[in-house]
Amino acid sequence: MKMFSVVIPLYNKETSIKNTIESVLNQSFRDFEVIVVNDASTDNSLKIVESIRDDRIRVINKENGGVSSARNRGILEAKSDYIAFLDADDLWDNKYLLIMNKLINDFTDASVFSCQFGFLNNNNISPANNIHKERGYIEDYFLEANKAPLIHTSSVIVKKSCFRIIGLFNTQYRRGEDVDMWCRLSENFKHAFEPNLLSFYVLYSENSACQTVVHLDYFFLEYNLFSFSKYKREYFAKRSYIIISEFLKNKQFRDLSRLVIKFRFSNIILLYYIISYFKNKYLKRNIK
Repeated sequence: MKMFSVVIPLYNKETSIKNTIESVLNQSFRDFEVIVVNDASTDNSLKIVESIRDDRIRVINKENGGVSSARNRGILEAKSDYIAFLDADDLWDNKYLLIMNKLINDFTDASVFSCQFGFLNNNNISPANNIHKERGYIEDYFLEANKAPLIHTSSVIVKKSCFRIIGLFNTQYRRGEDVDMWCRLSENFKHAFEPNLLSFYVLYSENSACQTVVHLDYFFLEYNLFSFSKYKREYFAKRSYIIISEFLKNKQFRDLSRLVIKFRFSNIILLYYIISYFKNKYLKRNIK
C-alpha cells in the first residue's frame, strides 16, 4: 500500500475548491494527505478550505508567486513517496488513487504514472485521448504524446525522489511550466499509463487558463531543434505552432516579431508555421 501526498495549488478558486477537495476525500483508497498551498488568495478560497474538517488536510499559506511556486512548496512539504497533483478546479473519479496505486504496484520500474483524462464542460465529458488504450510502460513519450495527450497536471503521480534529481517546476514560465516538467521527467524516468478515464479537467472555471490569451513563453523556443530526436522536434514544433497561431489570431504581431528576432535560429521554423497557418486559413475560406 502506498501513501500519497495530494498537492493542490490554490489561488482564487472559491467556487470550485470545495468540490475539488471533496473529490479527494471521497476516494475509495484512503491512505493519503492533502496539501493545499494557498498562493495568497484574495477571495474566500482559504475560508472554504478551512471550513472542511478532515485531519488529512494541511493548509500552507505563502506569498503570491504563481502556480509553479505553489506546486514546488507542496512537493517540499510532502511526507509521502508519491506526489499526486490536482488543480484547484479539477476533479477525480473516486477510484483514481485506488487504480493508480495498482498501476504503481504493477509497473515497478516506472517513476511517472498518468491516466486518461477528460474535459468536463457542464455535464459533458470529452476524453482527451482515444488513441492510447494499452495499460503499461510508455517506451517513447514524445512519439506517443504526438498522437494524443498522455499527461495533464491533475492526472499524474510522480515519485518524490525524481524532483531531487531533475529539480522542481520552473517558476520563470508563465505558461508551459507543466509541459517543461513532463518533458524532463519523461527524458529521465520510465512512465506507466492507465487508460481508464479517472481525472477531469474542468473547463471554464474561474481564473482558468483556457479563458485567457495564451502567452508564448520562451520555453517553447529555448531549444535546438537539431539536437532532439525526430519525435521530440515534432512535439515541440506542434506546440509552438499552436501558440504562434494564438498570437496571430489575437494580432499580437509585435510580441511575435520580438520573439522571432530574439530566437534567430528558429526563424525558418517560425516562418514555415506562420505561412502554413495563413495558407490553411485561406484554403478554408475559399472552400466555404
